[in-house]
Amino acid sequence: MKIRLFLTFSILAAGTLSADPITPDERRKLVRDLEKTRYELLKAVEGLSPEQAKFKPNPFRWSVLECLEHIAISEQALFGLITEQVLATEAKPDAEPGIDENEISQRVADRSRRFQAPERVRPTGRYESLAQGLDEFLDVRHKSLEYARHTEADLHSHLMASPLGEIDAYEWLFFLSGHARRHTRQIEELKGHENFPKE
Repeated sequence: MKIRLFLTFSILAAGTLSADPITPDERRKLVRDLEKTRYELLKAVEGLSPEQAKFKPNPFRWSVLECLEHIAISEQALFGLITEQVLATEAKPDAEPGIDENEISQRVADRSRRFQAPERVRPTGRYESLAQGLDEFLDVRHKSLEYARHTEADLHSHLMASPLGEIDAYEWLFFLSGHARRHTRQIEELKGHENFPKE
C-alpha cells in the first residue's frame, strides 16, 4: 500500500505521465509527417545558387531565402506556443476531438488561402545564405521531432484557438508541420517562375 501511494505521488509530482497520452499510432503519424515536411523542404532548396535563393519576382514577394527564414523562425515560435502556452491551459480530459490531423495539414498547406504573417515572424534578412537558414530550421525541427517521439504529455486534453478554430496540442503539432509544407510549396512556386535564374 505504501509503495502504491509513493508511486502515485511520484507520478503526479513529475507531471510527465498522463491518464490519456497519445497512442503509438498517433505518435507514428506525427513523427512521419514532421519527417516528411523536413524532407520536402530540404529537397526544395537542394542545389540552389545564391542568386536563385535571393530571387524575387517583385518587391512584394518573398525570395526562397526569405521563405526559409520565415519557416525557421515560425517553427521556433509555434513550438514554444505549443509547449509553453497550449499545454499550460487547463486540462479538459473530456474534450471532443477537434479537426482531423490530415485536414489540418491540408488546410494549413493550402496556398489558395492567403494569410498575413505576424510581424514577429516576417523575414528581415537574418540569414546570409541557405546553409545558415537550414541550420536554424534543422535545429528547431530536431527539437520538434524529439518532442513528438518522446513526450508523455496528454496532448489531447489541452486546447487553444488557432486560425482553423480551437485545436488540441496534438493537432497544433500538425499545424506546425503543415506550416513548413505551405511555405515549401511557396518555394516551389518561385522556382517555377518564368524569370527564376537558371543557375
